[in-house]
Amino acid sequence: MSNLGLVCSVLCSRSRTASTLVLISLFMYFLGPPLLGWCIDGAVSENWVGANSLIVGGTKSFIELCYESSVLRQLSLILTSGFSESPWGFQFWTNLMAGVLFFLLASLCFNRFALTEVSTDPGRGLVSKKRNRIFSPGRAWMQALAWKDFYFVNGGLGMALIKHICYGVALFSLCAYISYTSRSYSLQEMGLTVFWTMLIVVLIEISLISSRIFHVEVQWKTLVSTAMLPQSMAQIAYAKVFGSMLAVIPAFFYLIIGGLLGIEEMTQDLGMVLAEPGLWLTCIEILFFWHLTALLSTFIKWGALPLAFVLMWVGNMVFFFSMSMVIMGGGGGPDVFEAVTILFTLFLSASIAGSHFMINERLTY
Repeated sequence: MSNLGLVCSVLCSRSRTASTLVLISLFMYFLGPPLLGWCIDGAVSENWVGANSLIVGGTKSFIELCYESSVLRQLSLILTSGFSESPWGFQFWTNLMAGVLFFLLASLCFNRFALTEVSTDPGRGLVSKKRNRIFSPGRAWMQALAWKDFYFVNGGLGMALIKHICYGVALFSLCAYISYTSRSYSLQEMGLTVFWTMLIVVLIEISLISSRIFHVEVQWKTLVSTAMLPQSMAQIAYAKVFGSMLAVIPAFFYLIIGGLLGIEEMTQDLGMVLAEPGLWLTCIEILFFWHLTALLSTFIKWGALPLAFVLMWVGNMVFFFSMSMVIMGGGGGPDVFEAVTILFTLFLSASIAGSHFMINERLTY
């Protein structure tokens, strides 16, 4: 894994791009074989390919080799009782050879990639050239910071159009696949599929925005010059939020379409769902996660989003573990758990309000 990071750091000019490439590689290595096996099983069940065909056999053999070379599988085998195999097995030698190959590749590519001077200026995003007036930034808006963040941080109209097309193609393919593999797939079910899919996309997009909304100012130390504008720091922050949220319009567009198509199904048990304290706790936790990510981005240049995720995960684990211990110890029942959930929701709501003041103080000083 260290030599994989070495190769990516040599090939990529920025550490952010290198870390992203490492994450994609690890994702493909650990989750690629299960997804490929699922696709093969689906193709066989639909009689698209024969179960005994060369493609299916070769793919399954490749997946099995990937499993055998996985360090996670080797650790699970070692930790099981009665393990008597040699630790210097197939996984050890394949990972060792992969590490050596990555090191040699990094050495061969070093002079070509690492010695090339790259500009360290802030990126401009996907901004069109002046000859394309439709997607070019044009003149600044009345809210200049919102204009700047929309075009030069989030890509502007060009990126919005790309998102619109990509989301539409992905949703159409997903609905077409479900409709083909299901006997009945109504318009309402299609709307629910679009709604829940785009809700996840919206949550991910806003999480990414919250991690980089103050990132450029912190990284390039432009907070001092930004604070010289004839506006309060709160107005500056809200203008940046407004400009960044414009980039989520394509996702919101498909989210609203999905909600309108499946509105009858969604409103059947709406009253019961809104009465659940767990729903409000989830919503407040998401809002608190965004604020925590934005707050952490004012302290560190990189890693605000994963750090906020880890802190939220640890906090939730401690909370639910404590509640389960109290309930198992006879200290209360569902009513007590519901009451504590409401109190925890109120605490997180107060924390969201407090994070506003902390972000303002951090940006001001």
